[in-house]
Amino acid sequence: MRLAKVQTIRLAEFPNLLLVQLHADEGLIGLGETYFNAQAAEAYIHETAAPYLLGKDPQRIDRHARALQTYVGYSSTGAEMRANSAIDIALWDLFGQATGQPIYQLPGGACREDIRIYNTCAGYRYVRAESAQLVSNWGLVGPGREGPYEDLEAFLYRADELAESLLGQTIDGMKIWPLDPFAEASNGSYISAADLARAVEPLKKIRLAVGDRMDVMIEMHGHAPHDCTGPVVLTASTHLSVNLHNALIQETVRAFYSGWYGELVTDLPPISNGRIKPPAGPGPGTRLQPDVLRRPDASVRTASLAASAVR
Repeated sequence: MRLAKVQTIRLAEFPNLLLVQLHADEGLIGLGETYFNAQAAEAYIHETAAPYLLGKDPQRIDRHARALQTYVGYSSTGAEMRANSAIDIALWDLFGQATGQPIYQLPGGACREDIRIYNTCAGYRYVRAESAQLVSNWGLVGPGREGPYEDLEAFLYRADELAESLLGQTIDGMKIWPLDPFAEASNGSYISAADLARAVEPLKKIRLAVGDRMDVMIEMHGHAPHDCTGPVVLTASTHLSVNLHNALIQETVRAFYSGWYGELVTDLPPISNGRIKPPAGPGPGTRLQPDVLRRPDASVRTASLAASAVR
């Protein structure tokens, strides 16, 4: 098996999202994804990664990861590493399909059937604009404007009701970020007593409403198994979470999961009773929706082995 085509897909509706498809000469297609700096990551893939990958055996995943990282310059979380992570997910997808096994089986099998989730309390348009993770990019549109889970607006103003709503879906963990406006205003260097009192108001409301039945997490913008980016990363993270013996909990965003995620992929990890498990089937168990490439806002770039041979 050899890699015959490298394809990147950007959608104007989701300008931070970059989807990657790796086509093998036997007809299999591996799907990957990364978030933020989508155009820069796309440029790196076509300038550097695709010329290296084309013609290679996709099952030599660790070799390719090392070759693409190099030993100088790509050791941070810049566009190159974001692009390489999407490629890595797509390579594991191909490996799973080629062997007929789910991804969680390939590093040694499942340590558990499913894993507990928490809800990151974002809204439907959270970080939708092509910019950084700023308060100005929270995408607040008001309760009920797009659906029932405008959870960012809810944690700011109705955290008690939000906690009750989540418990009603057997989700007993939630993550909020009430400190962000004050951290942003001071560049992370200061918070006044008055601002701290305002920031902890949602926590007080939650505890008064539901007591200790809800685990409350404060977002510090780190990254363990992630979700608040796109459906491919959620699916890959879920496979990893059921494989790793020391995984504690998997992030989810119900506004995304019940909303735009299903527009892009065929299957999502099933969620039931506050727990999530990988989709059935080989590889990650999901594929790109067939009409994504035909969307009017889709920008698709393709590098192929045939075109490289011509050059």
